[in-house]
Order: sequence, then structure tokens, then C-alpha cells
Amino acid sequence: QSFTDTVTRAVRANPTIAVEVFVHKVDGELFLSDEAKYDCRRDVMQQVADELADAGLSHDAIPISYHLTSIYDHSVFEAFSRVVQRLIPELPTLEHLLNVLVSTCSMEKAYLFDVA
Repeated sequence: QSFTDTVTRAVRANPTIAVEVFVHKVDGELFLSDEAKYDCRRDVMQQVADELADAGLSHDAIPISYHLTSIYDHSVFEAFSRVVQRLIPELPTLEHLLNVLVSTCSMEKAYLFDVA
């Protein structure tokens, strides 16, 4: 209910807002297979769509991204990185520079975080 209220208020304040949903702790015994993780994601997506429909909002009209995360792997960092990337208008240039950094320093991956 509070999620729906928050989304409703956010859409009223900014009709072009994008909503990010993080489904944390998809690393326990219930989520040993990828199929179980995706079933959980699908269930959350359906519940959100149902609640938004009950509130009179079309889930198709609101861009909602879902991220399955765990603190035991890199998924939480990748999810936050994708969110930050959507906020950067110069993303192609920044991606190129990060790829050069990764290649030059023989790194596996690079993550960008906004700490301001």
C-alpha cells in the first residue's frame, strides 16, 4: 500500500518519473536456481501491477525497472550502476572512458557511484 501511495504521489509530481524496484536477498535457500529468482521477480512485478491497477494507475504508463540483488555477489553494484547510468546524459562517452580504464588497468569491471 505504501509503495502504491509513493508511486502515485511521485507520478503526480513528475509524470515522466522512472521507478526502480530492488528485490534484495535473492541469495537464500529459496533462490538456489535462476528459475526461482525469475519466478520471484515475476511475482513482484505482478503484485506491483495489480496494486497500481487497484489505485487507478496503468503500470504500462509508468516505467518501472526491477533489479534482483544480493550482497554476496556483484548484483547490487550492477543494479545501482544501471540506475546511475540512466541519469547521465553523456553516458556513451563515459562508458568509453570506463572501458579504456578497465582495459588499460586489466580490471574485471568498473562501477560508477554518485556520492554527492
